[in-house]
Amino acid sequence: MNLETLNQFNKREFGRLFGLYVKRQKVILNVTSEKIAEDSGLTLKDVKMIEAGRKRLSQNDFEMIATVMQMDKGEILNLSKITHVENILNFLREIDGFFQR
Repeated sequence: MNLETLNQFNKREFGRLFGLYVKRQKVILNVTSEKIAEDSGLTLKDVKMIEAGRKRLSQNDFEMIATVMQMDKGEILNLSKITHVENILNFLREIDGFFQR
């Protein structure tokens, strides 16, 4: 699954939603951030930043987290669709605001 394709429309929002998905998976799998870091080869700081949606993901980081966290590819695709829709809505709001002047 290519990260660049998934988050091409709104990288910040995709990162935030992906972080929330990581947090949800942590609860489901009953694992700690430390365990995720250990299993993925990432630092604890990186894992916490991913959870907070503040780390720009590399393709490798994304794949490692998705594998370690047993993430569903369909749900990841849904995250990208949400960010795509939000991007369109923001664009439409800008247009609407322009014509209301």
